[in-house]
Amino acid sequence: MGWWRKFVPVVWQETLLWEEEPQPLPVPRSLREVAATVAAPAAPEVGQDPLPVVAEEGWAGEYASFCLSFVRGLDESELLRRFGALADTHRPRSRGQAQADAQRWMAGLLPVVRAGRCGQWAFGIEEGHRWEGNRSEVLRRLSRGTQAVSLSFSGATTMSYYEDGEVVTVYDTRRSYQQPGEGDPFDIFPELPAHGPAVGRLLPDGRTSLGSLEVPTERTPLLQRATLRAVCRVVSDHFGIDLPPGALTGELASAQDCQEWTGDTVRRPNLPSTSPRPPRRACAPCWQHKCAVWLPRPASIPTPRSSKLFIERARTSATVWTTTHHSAYGCAQSLRTRRQHGACPGTTRAIF
Repeated sequence: MGWWRKFVPVVWQETLLWEEEPQPLPVPRSLREVAATVAAPAAPEVGQDPLPVVAEEGWAGEYASFCLSFVRGLDESELLRRFGALADTHRPRSRGQAQADAQRWMAGLLPVVRAGRCGQWAFGIEEGHRWEGNRSEVLRRLSRGTQAVSLSFSGATTMSYYEDGEVVTVYDTRRSYQQPGEGDPFDIFPELPAHGPAVGRLLPDGRTSLGSLEVPTERTPLLQRATLRAVCRVVSDHFGIDLPPGALTGELASAQDCQEWTGDTVRRPNLPSTSPRPPRRACAPCWQHKCAVWLPRPASIPTPRSSKLFIERARTSATVWTTTHHSAYGCAQSLRTRRQHGACPGTTRAIF
């Protein structure tokens, strides 16, 4: 393999120098474009069923790790659209076909959601560990103008409830506290299983801490599945969702999800617009006030006298500036903190 960098000889003041020749960068290609130009590899022979099977009744039967989302008043096509499904991947799939497509690199390794309908509710089932249905941005889209509830399990059980693009509550067996905007799940669903002693708890100072670990009387996987079944019963009774045990078997309408959804947005926060930052030299960050100094790059290494002029000019032109240690250009020798700007709790000024 040859050296990929190229150099050209240059003569300067009777001295032979070697300068690197700029090389054009290759045009980036997407994984889906590359996959379309090659043949699909042969499927490997598997001696046993790679899909884990859990022998139990109810929604969670035969699924070891999954995310099941319900949305009121939608059909399968609208549910897939709000999930962010790619139009060219719509087709009926069985459980095994969906699992194989989600693990195929030629399809972009994109997750697959299978959709169906049960009474007034549309449901989407995802298997594995790369789910879209438990993400807040996806649940905001799913619940636009209606209700959406998501139930996910991977050892821990999580139940999220959204209405009209806003979070109502989230129940998580790993934590007993609520994030900003979340209501108390036990106020809405009093029958939910109580949290164990080892869940994360919120301390008075704002930090989180794990509780004490106790030796369970049963095996931990059995306790986790029992909690999952209890949460499934609560969701079924509260929302009136009567999902038959065989509704998730067989072929269902399905598609692959794209994380970058291009549809209409739903209630996004009003964030201030940002302008591109000009190319500048970044000095040391201020760890106390979460800001940094951005000073123009000098043409040469400044002398002590020019350093003072350089700092004074930068201080008058910058809104907030700070330095915490001697930079590569020798622009700061000692620091003194004072409070004078409202944009930052404190600023620092170099003293010479």
